[in-house]
Amino acid sequence: MDVSCNLYPRRTSFLSDFPQSSHLLSSVLDPVKRCTFCDIKTAAYSDYDNSFSLTTKSHWKRSKSMAQEANDMIDDNEEKKADNIVGGFDNQLFAIMSAENKDKASLILSSLSILIAMTVCMCGAQKNTLKQMLDVLYPNAKNKEVSVENAQKLTAEAMDICQHYNKKYDGNKDIPIIKIANKIWIEKGFKILDSYIKATGVSSVDTIDVSDVEQAADIVNLWCAQNTNDMIQKVVSADDMDGAKMLIANAIYFNGKFINNFPKNKTKKNVSFYMDNKCNKELSKVSMMTADPKKQQYFAQKVRGVYDVVKLQYKSSKLSLILAINNHSKNENVPVFTTNDILSIDKWNHSKLYLYVPKFKFEFELKLNEILKKMGITDAFDGKADFSGMNGKTDLCIDTVIHKAIIEVDEEGTEAAAVTVVKMRKKSKKKSGPAPPTIRYDHPFDFYIFDEEKNMTLFSGRYVGK
Repeated sequence: MDVSCNLYPRRTSFLSDFPQSSHLLSSVLDPVKRCTFCDIKTAAYSDYDNSFSLTTKSHWKRSKSMAQEANDMIDDNEEKKADNIVGGFDNQLFAIMSAENKDKASLILSSLSILIAMTVCMCGAQKNTLKQMLDVLYPNAKNKEVSVENAQKLTAEAMDICQHYNKKYDGNKDIPIIKIANKIWIEKGFKILDSYIKATGVSSVDTIDVSDVEQAADIVNLWCAQNTNDMIQKVVSADDMDGAKMLIANAIYFNGKFINNFPKNKTKKNVSFYMDNKCNKELSKVSMMTADPKKQQYFAQKVRGVYDVVKLQYKSSKLSLILAINNHSKNENVPVFTTNDILSIDKWNHSKLYLYVPKFKFEFELKLNEILKKMGITDAFDGKADFSGMNGKTDLCIDTVIHKAIIEVDEEGTEAAAVTVVKMRKKSKKKSGPAPPTIRYDHPFDFYIFDEEKNMTLFSGRYVGK
């Protein structure tokens, strides 16, 4: 009897391993002559031969196991729908930001938040501005066509992702919370095309009076706080609002509890945290959590020969906190651990583990202009910008892309939030000749009182801001 399983097309004969017991399926699994787990239609047999009972039980266990694996695969595919939209953008962004992090400060960002906000902006881009944004934001997209239709399609997919997370992760019955919100503010009296607003799929659109920059900033910051459970209460300043014609904002909030939480009575304070795996130079003191050694953990060792990786799962979901640490390379300049490395782990170890993780809470904020330019989005920020899809003119460009994120990890789980704000302004009026350079003394500098006649320094010093 040759029966194929729809969920396992590579197994052209699912029962080939059990030739003598294939006729027993209908008696053991389902009187309607269908395998509940594998959707295998079978012939009806009323005879039950006890001599095959062991084989039958074996098939039952195996079919159930295989079907469970198949169902997990389906669930995984469902969860990974979001992966397609992020593509390679997150890897490139995190790698560049890590390289730019010269002072080695703690770093957190939400590439999804940045991507969604920039995609809404891209929906109004045209020509080379659109091409650059498509290339950077969607490097792995199958459709590379530089067209309004393609940009609108990608924007619709971004909005679908927002709906997916908002609907699936509502916080009920231990399910994690994922809340994604989008907002557009248009300067009072400034005209934006209805066709653009409709194409973005953003339902929350308001006017804003930027003549009072303080009040305008308060309005934006209040929205940020409301959509991040008050984790992020200030993103923009009054100066940021000056000259704004339109603001595009995205906010993401996450809250999840670990399946295997860390016993609070095992957390130790004032534990050394070191600069590297040599453990020679202490950076700070931390509160170190200790996992229950009796509980099994998911982990992988020597990923790429460098990283030990632990997966802390959140309750009632397929969401996890992935922790990667360089425990095996003495070279400080190892490649950054990325999403691709997570996906490369074919099989996680699942066993007891002595696990120590610090409690931590920190925030990170920066303006992404230079990062995005290095990635390839250049025209959008200057006189070459073409956002005529927004207002029918080519007089708009991106002024600033602000991103702020925060995370807190404790014994129970994780709370995190991020906000991205894209400020659109009118281009500067064309001037004759090249624009003058800008020199801003906003970080430590040296100074001298110098006599040019005698070529002699009278005073010298260095100012560091205090």
